[in-house]
Amino acid sequence: MGVSSPSGSFDVSQLTIEFYVRYEGQAGAMHVVRRQRASGSPEDQYRVVIRGCALEFAIDGFVPEGMRGETPCLLSVGWNYVVATSDGARMRLYVNGVLQRQSAEAPPPIPAGTGGVVFGENIDHLDRLVGELQYVRISRVARSAFGPNP
Repeated sequence: MGVSSPSGSFDVSQLTIEFYVRYEGQAGAMHVVRRQRASGSPEDQYRVVIRGCALEFAIDGFVPEGMRGETPCLLSVGWNYVVATSDGARMRLYVNGVLQRQSAEAPPPIPAGTGGVVFGENIDHLDRLVGELQYVRISRVARSAFGPNP
């Protein structure tokens, strides 16, 4: 499902992606949310992917150590509250309100983009999410406090 922002552009220095995902124990890559740089572009402005039971968070193709999909299992079977955030200095991954990963290096600037936001699959309609996705919120601020409810 693709969605465009009202202004068409999402040029920011900070980013928070929050969502609930029902993980059912599948292997392989499953795209949760991604923003294309431009409509139809294979390049991502940002993305969150489940690989096995690990999470991958990338900005402009940059995936820091600790944010790659080969990291240890972070998701449990059932509902998980996931937050991926970048304040321009660090990228962080939270699962169920607990900080799980933090990058040691600064991410690149979040590139300007006019492409749509895609939920549950990649641009080629592959790597589809098996499970459920609820309460997705994408913010232009780096949030740091998360409650148990959206």
